[in-house]
Amino acid sequence: MSPRVSEVCFVPADDELRASGMQGWCTFVLDDQFKVEGIAVRKTTLGRLALSFPFRQDSFGRRWRYLHPITDQARRSVENQVLALLDLNREFTQ
Repeated sequence: MSPRVSEVCFVPADDELRASGMQGWCTFVLDDQFKVEGIAVRKTTLGRLALSFPFRQDSFGRRWRYLHPITDQARRSVENQVLALLDLNREFTQ
């Protein structure tokens, strides 16, 4: 069963960050159960939009993710839904 995304909101990055690939940040509701905040929307070197999930880094340099899909299928599902909903409501990918 794929996760279901709804209530997507987007805050665009400033022009300087956009020039580096960062497009902005999104918030969404997952499976009508969890509000997910602080997900970065980035443009890859190939020009594809992708989501980047937040993490903290400890003093040893290890990354600890707050939230992330545990399978590639789940990641693709969430990413496709978020980006599709954003494209319907906002023009930020130019």
